[in-house]
Amino acid sequence: MYDADVPNEVQDHSPTQGAWVWSLRSGVMRWSPVMFAIFGVSAHQFDTTIENYSLMIYPADRRRVQATLMRGIHEGDAGPLVYRIIRPDGEQRTVEAAIRVEYDMDGVIRRIYGVLTDVTERTTNRTGQASTAVTKPFNATPALIDEWCAFGREMAGRRGLAFECRISDRLPAGVPLDSTLLTHIVNQLLRNACQFTARGKVGLSIALRDTVLEIKVCDTGAGIPPHAAIPALRGHRLNTVSAGASNSEPGRGLPMVRSYVERLGGSLMVASTIGVGTTFSVTLPLPTNAPSP
Repeated sequence: MYDADVPNEVQDHSPTQGAWVWSLRSGVMRWSPVMFAIFGVSAHQFDTTIENYSLMIYPADRRRVQATLMRGIHEGDAGPLVYRIIRPDGEQRTVEAAIRVEYDMDGVIRRIYGVLTDVTERTTNRTGQASTAVTKPFNATPALIDEWCAFGREMAGRRGLAFECRISDRLPAGVPLDSTLLTHIVNQLLRNACQFTARGKVGLSIALRDTVLEIKVCDTGAGIPPHAAIPALRGHRLNTVSAGASNSEPGRGLPMVRSYVERLGGSLMVASTIGVGTTFSVTLPLPTNAPSP
């Protein structure tokens, strides 16, 4: 659609910094080439609407981003704002954004300019482990659990899968476990489960077994052969036979998950049956002085 308020081509700010322009009058939104690269989509296949942009924002961050955008519209600018996005392949990235509003002669908003930078590497140290500079004690609040379930529901929905979330009512109120690492662990396992499941469902369960926190992610995918289960945890390639799921893909993020679990003093196990599905189990011993549920 042609719109005089929006240029046909939007220029990048730098090789790592994309830009977008959005006309509030017509709703037309255009992206620069780096924007497509950051979001992992094709310029020829992705429809750059504000609705599609919003759908790629991490569910738990979506409301905050929308509120900041509205504030920017009213105040003339906003940012920098750091939030997470989810690419179509399930990869999660962290971006930093700022917006600027341009008005016409009558003081009516003409268009909005946005600048977006991929800052994922800034929030990850050189060893590939999540930075501990921003860590929070694990607190099994509805908000955190809802964030995990919302992510799983979003990923499953993209694949046309059902999603089940089973949460024990006996979870501890707060223990000294890094909730940032836990979120990385849960999200990566959910991402993998959806990636390797062609039909059926993906599930997340969280329970307290005596003094052990148990997190399970299960799927109804093609399954992992017995001889490949342990190598999968080390990052070797997973060979699936399901027609609708990714074939011969690496065990994406599993070495990272294993590393994070071990940093928390826990263990990661896998149980799988060909043609039935796979379950990854994370067990984390709680400190003896942890609050009672």
